[in-house]
Amino acid sequence: MAAKPQKGTRKTQTAAVEQPGPRRFWPIAGVFLIAAFFRFYNLDTVPPGLHHDEAIDAVDALDAAYTGHHAIFYPANFGREGLYINVESFVLSALGSENVQVWKVRCTSALFGVLTVVGLFFLTRVLTRSDCTAGAAAFFAATSFWHIDASRIATRAISSPFFLVWAIFFLLWGFAQNLKSSSRRGYAAIALAGFLYGAGFHTYIPYRLTPILILGVLLWLAGNFRAAGRMRAWINGTALFLAIAAAVVLPLALYFLQHPATFSSRTSQVSVLNSPTVVTDVLGNIRKTLLMFNVSGDLEPRHNIPGRPELFLPVGILFLCGVAWGIRRGLQRSVDFWPYALCFLWAALAAVPPVLSNAGVPHALRSILMIPPCLMLAALATGELRRWLEVRYSRNLLLAASAALALVILVDTYTSYFDTFANDPRTQAGFQMKIADLAREVAAAPLDAPKYILMVGEGLDANGNPQDFCGLALLSGGYSARQRELRNLHFATTPQDAGRIAHLPGGPLIWVLREQQGVLQFFRLRN
Repeated sequence: MAAKPQKGTRKTQTAAVEQPGPRRFWPIAGVFLIAAFFRFYNLDTVPPGLHHDEAIDAVDALDAAYTGHHAIFYPANFGREGLYINVESFVLSALGSENVQVWKVRCTSALFGVLTVVGLFFLTRVLTRSDCTAGAAAFFAATSFWHIDASRIATRAISSPFFLVWAIFFLLWGFAQNLKSSSRRGYAAIALAGFLYGAGFHTYIPYRLTPILILGVLLWLAGNFRAAGRMRAWINGTALFLAIAAAVVLPLALYFLQHPATFSSRTSQVSVLNSPTVVTDVLGNIRKTLLMFNVSGDLEPRHNIPGRPELFLPVGILFLCGVAWGIRRGLQRSVDFWPYALCFLWAALAAVPPVLSNAGVPHALRSILMIPPCLMLAALATGELRRWLEVRYSRNLLLAASAALALVILVDTYTSYFDTFANDPRTQAGFQMKIADLAREVAAAPLDAPKYILMVGEGLDANGNPQDFCGLALLSGGYSARQRELRNLHFATTPQDAGRIAHLPGGPLIWVLREQQGVLQFFRLRN
């Protein structure tokens, strides 16, 4: 075994990336296949239905695909950065935008989810130079209920960890290439890191806190380059990274300068700072956020099995061990503290949005940027535990124990998500399953038959879609004036509309949608 570095010393080089050997390829590929399975399997019906937010993003994506106008920012639905919607427009175009189905809408988020798992493997590996630790991080992410659910909800939140994980990986990898001598490959990686990092600002509001994290990474790299006598290379790389990131962010920054209200409209609505008891509420949110990993998680049935801890018990225990080992490394001023320090800073910054929120805490989506550092901490603990066990037990016994634990995690993930979560009536209501069922029934009706959906009292948005049931318009094929005319579909929302269609000749198809005693109901009025 290698001798342990002395306390108080500093690493003089960043971790270099080693190419996995042929024997190591298959387990890593297996983890990625597991990630793909849990994110793409049965995507059309799990989660059941289609939530309003998913549908609005998809309608904007379809409109962008049809018109060719891809916006920097979409102001509807409290305002949304445009990158995810624009990517979704290309995916929907490739899959066929004329016949919209739920699985097509969710493919973009599932793809971002899988690629984040891949990125987490490489990021952990560049930090630790350990295939075992990197594989553990990727496996924990591949089987994380928290990350799987976010990957199967077609909203922009899932894209933010993708950009941050890959940006930090290429930043560390590029600087590692330039530590001894500058190279085109190193600067190309740093440039790519800048592009990916800047693109992340076009995804989700919590990403705006990440400059503090990047500053921490750059300062740590500066220490390494100063020790190696290569500060000029660090300055050149940092300038390249920041310049490209700034250029990518610039269009969004200009939009916010021209429309300043859109920059903070959503955050001001959910801010705890509006509360008369700010200190009490913030302390309560901190407590709830700390407890969400192992005690009580998100209560929203769209994000979680209400109250289920965000980490499965074995992973949650490893996460706590990782925190404890990291604190110990920090107190010892060990050179092995850097990966832990990165995770601590990352997790602390990612916790700020839910902590400063005035409702729904703990909140799985608002804290989505916490997923990579929390799972890396669990993986770091796995690496520590493995090294401790290797000198005490046989390799075959460790492999058997690891396989058994992996099997337990796989079974729990599948049953929790595809059985318990998918069949929970609260989940079905949260994703408006009845609305999706109605939409599919309407879409299956003859194209030339006049079709009316009666929703007295429901408002229509700027596109002529029901404000609270955009999924109905999307899945029935009536998400634009052009599509409604093509499909002979009409939304009736006033008593006058109801009286008029009740006397239409020719037997039009009429569905009635109403809410009675808090229960959403629909039925066919006429064939």
